[in-house]
Parts: sequence; structure tokens; C-alpha cells
Amino acid sequence: MKSYTLLLFSCLLFATCTTKNSGEPNELGFYVKLLGGSKDDVVNDAFLNEQGEVIGTGTTKSFVNAGETVNMFIFKTDRFGNKIWQKNFTGLEGNYITPASDGSYLVLGTEPAIPSVNKRIRFWKIGADGTLQNEKLITADKHITGLSIGILPTTPTEADYILLGGWQQISNIGFIEQTKNYFARIDKNGILKYDKKYFTEGYDFNTPQVMRTQPNGESIVAGLVNGQARLIAIDADLGVKWDFFYNSDEADSNSAFTDIQVTGNGYLCVGNTIASSTHSMPFIVKTGFIGELMWKKNIKQDNSIVVNSINLAQDGGYILTGTVTIKTTENTHTDIWVGKLNSTGDLEWQKNFGGKRNDVGKTVRTTQNGDYVILGNITFETNQMIALIRMDKNGNLIQP
Repeated sequence: MKSYTLLLFSCLLFATCTTKNSGEPNELGFYVKLLGGSKDDVVNDAFLNEQGEVIGTGTTKSFVNAGETVNMFIFKTDRFGNKIWQKNFTGLEGNYITPASDGSYLVLGTEPAIPSVNKRIRFWKIGADGTLQNEKLITADKHITGLSIGILPTTPTEADYILLGGWQQISNIGFIEQTKNYFARIDKNGILKYDKKYFTEGYDFNTPQVMRTQPNGESIVAGLVNGQARLIAIDADLGVKWDFFYNSDEADSNSAFTDIQVTGNGYLCVGNTIASSTHSMPFIVKTGFIGELMWKKNIKQDNSIVVNSINLAQDGGYILTGTVTIKTTENTHTDIWVGKLNSTGDLEWQKNFGGKRNDVGKTVRTTQNGDYVILGNITFETNQMIALIRMDKNGNLIQP
């Protein structure tokens, strides 16, 4: 597995600075662009527009006012990570962002962002220039974490949105007694039409989940229940159409999906199988449109790998990112991991990037010309920053 050690300028991209920030090219000639400030900044989700610009959301501790702890962080960069704008919203957490048909951005998240049992699900609509167009607290019901949002077509000029959240029932002394899927349908203005909680015994919504919504209004949710990877199909009225579970065929293991993509003939789901208390192995499942299993693969490597995101490649394969555990004589840490699969799930190449602390790949997207943009987090001695890495279709790093 090829590894790159990152050599970085200390000057910060979004902080006041007279020097243009980029990762310092090493002997291989690649760079990494850093987003954030002097404290912890984390990306949770991002997408690319038609121009290849990057729009993302997460949390920031760098850009807060006196007395604040953490804010929602929404940013837009050009295709190489140079800042176009950034916006911060007090005490909130941005978990998912997607483009709307009118050129604005839909964001789903949670208030407050700091650890609390009183989290509530919140919706924002952001203009292409970063201006706030609308924000809504979806329900007064507490203990709901916002996870994902999809667009439900209703008429050619109007659309409703379906929201996915995770709901917890908290005891009087603060223990989690029960967890459920939370689904909501809202109109274009963020007004709640109706919602539903869907319960399965042993379900753990804290495992990363994502939802993909199709033009016919059906939404597919990937996650886990009772140690098995899970897919749920939800219709536009929030009714459950089917609910299937999958395993990796590894003995004494637990599996969980972390991301999903819609393909021409079904769904490609990626997650992780924990075969032991210390070793994680990526787990790929291809299904048809009604959840029928077509094939599944395990990506077996000596190092423990956790995959967080998958995207379609132009050649019919798939690009992945996540973390790989690196054990050295100095310490054990994680690097950003990137892997390329062919159309049948076989690993074609893999690379990892990072330093001597814990670094993570959070999301990967494919550009219109077939390149890849990876966003993640790099940890320094005193803080975390958002990292943007750009690679060509063969895995070579690209400089602006």
C-alpha cells in the first residue's frame, strides 16, 4: 500500500494570512489544501457542482464568537480548494448537504451541536452565494439527530423533501432506552407535513447512515441492526416497502453499511465488517432495485480499513475513502485511505495519506472529467483541519 506523508504550511486557508495556503509539495509533487482555522474544524458531507466547485458542511470551533463552543460550518471552494465563501451558524451542526433544483443548497443538521440529550433536527436552505434563505426547526420533539435529506418530486416546479434522522428515548437519569429511525416529509419552505418513527429491536442509528432518494419518490436508507448491514426502502408517504439485512459471511463478525449509491440496475452499498475487536474490513454489496442480492465482496487487507464514502467512477467502477490503521514503532494511528474498485467490486489500487496522528477520509466525489476529490480531516498536535485532496482517475495527485 503506497503511503504519502503530508508536509503542510502552518498558515491557515480561512484565517487571516498574507500567504496563499496550500500543502507544500513534497518530492512526489502533490499537495493538500487545508480548510479551517486554529482550532478543530470537521467536515461531515460535501458535493461538487457542475463547475467542479466544492460545497460542504460540518462543524467549526475556529470561527465562533465569544462564549460560543461550536458552530455549523458551510463552505464553498473552487475545484482546487481555494475559498469562495464560508458561513457559520451559532451552536449548530451540519450533517448533510445536497443541491436543490433552483441552485440553492439544502442542509440538514442538529441543534445544539455540543453533546446533549436534547438534540433536535433542523433544516436550512442556503443560496449559491452563501446567504441564508430559510431555516426551520422541524419538530419540537427532542433527541433527534439530523442525518440525510432527499428531494421528492411533486410537480415540475415544486418539490417536497424527505428527512432521515435518528431518534432516542432517554430515561430520567440519562440512559438511552430505545432508538428509532425518524422520517419526516416537509414542503419546500421547511414546514412539516407529517413524520414517522420506525422501530426495530436493537437498532443503532449512531452508526453513520445515508439516504438516497430516487425520481419515483422511493428512498433507500443504509445502516445496521443487530450487527447486520441493513437496507430500508421508504415510499414518498414514509411507508416501509421492504427492509432487508445482509452479512459478509465472515465468522463471528458484525457488519454495517455506511454509504450507498444508485447505479443503473440497483444499489451499491459499502460498509465495514468487524471480524475482531481490532480489525475492520470493507464490505461491498450490490443489490437490485427491490433489494435482491446480486453480489457481495470483502476487501481483505492486512491493515484494518474503515470505509466512510463511495462514489461512482466513470469507468463503471467505484471510488472509496475512509481510514486505514498504521502501526509503527512510534505509535498506532490512522491515515486517509483511498481505494478504487472495478465494476464487480475487485480492488484495483489503493493509497493512503497522513501524518503521525489520526487522519480520516470522510467523503469522495467524482468530477465531470473523471478525477476524484476527497475531503477529510487531518489532525495536528493541537487541532484538526479539513483537508481537500484531488486525484486523477489513476490515483495520481493533481496540482493546480
